Amino acid sequence: MPEKELDQSHIQPLLSSIVENSDDAIIGKDLEGVIFYWNNGAQKIYGYAIEEVIGQPVSILIPPDRKNEMSDFLDKIKHSELVEHFETKRLRKDGQIIDVSITISPIKNATREIIGASTIARDITKQKQAEQALLDSQIKYKVLYDSSKDAIMITVPDKGFIAGNPAAIELFGCKNEQDFIIHTPSSLSPEFQPDGKPSQIKSQEMMRIAMEKGSHFFEWMHKRVDGKEFLATVLLSRMELRGQKILQATVRDITRIKEIEKNLKAISLEWDRTFNSISDFIFVLDRNYTIIKANSSFFRAMKVEPKEVLGKKCYQIMHKADKPWPCCPVMKTNGDCKVHVEEINDPNIGIPLLVTASPILDENGNFDGIVHIAKDISIQKKTEEELKAKIDALERFQKVTIDRELKMIEMKKKIAELEGKLSQKPSGK
Repeated sequence: MPEKELDQSHIQPLLSSIVENSDDAIIGKDLEGVIFYWNNGAQKIYGYAIEEVIGQPVSILIPPDRKNEMSDFLDKIKHSELVEHFETKRLRKDGQIIDVSITISPIKNATREIIGASTIARDITKQKQAEQALLDSQIKYKVLYDSSKDAIMITVPDKGFIAGNPAAIELFGCKNEQDFIIHTPSSLSPEFQPDGKPSQIKSQEMMRIAMEKGSHFFEWMHKRVDGKEFLATVLLSRMELRGQKILQATVRDITRIKEIEKNLKAISLEWDRTFNSISDFIFVLDRNYTIIKANSSFFRAMKVEPKEVLGKKCYQIMHKADKPWPCCPVMKTNGDCKVHVEEINDPNIGIPLLVTASPILDENGNFDGIVHIAKDISIQKKTEEELKAKIDALERFQKVTIDRELKMIEMKKKIAELEGKLSQKPSGK
């Protein structure tokens, strides 16, 4: 049985409905550029209602700098049946310039005479903005890629490098990018890593982790093409390039940093040895009287372990009190940010101390804490007392001696007077 013929009476209304409700702007204009058809899509895109544009020149939709564009296409339409496709700018009713994709084709009458042109326009402003944003990001990435001081290279797992920036080429001692990409991550590494694992096996493991997690940061021993080894940090970041998953490796030589860290560690150890060898009791406080560091002499003198002191208030440890001790120079320094030196003799400590409290200032000169230095002056006090006793004894001895000498002088004087009197008596006959 032949297929039922489609009722032609339904085709025209159906096509009209499709055209009228299309999201694309569909515009009909005569050969002079005067608009005679305007669908709902055109109203949405350009902002004009149908009664505002019918009978108006299509030039109302064209920015001033593109006025000749439509007349040129109408001239082509008059003499050609070709369909034109292009992207251009158009002007909305509100004055906004938008990007559009346009298809212009001729309109013919029943005798196939060209009587006008139809324009199908699609707003591609957001698409263009996205393309421009992508282009801008690519340009920025390229600038950062080329100017980065860190070595940046692109690698495809299990294949090798496909690109390297100028810093990468210089870091590994290659001649150019082509000389660089002939290598693989394992070929630019020593046979074994510092942990003893083979570089070839471990490099695959690091890339696998980055591909699974999206990124991976670690330290890696690299090797230049001349064989010189250097330690570096590596950040592997998973990316996608034209549908293919790749890894971007950002490498930074940390040889110098490691040397500095080693020197700083040595200096720190030397400082700790010096700090702990000082016989005075030293501890460092924050602005709230909390002990944050103390030397060995302090722990020995107070007969405590570091865990019993660090993080505690100094007055809790030193004076067995629940608030700052009024006589302590630390309280004074905390009040006026000046150096204070006091001799204190708290029974809770048990020994006399000469305490110096000095303010700690940050890089901006703001008060940030206190250094407390206490010197045991027990021996000094004992020496002072012994010396005082000797001085007192000497003074008493000197007084007795002087008194005795004065008495001797007085006695001699009296003897002399008596002898003088005796020598003046007449002799008897």
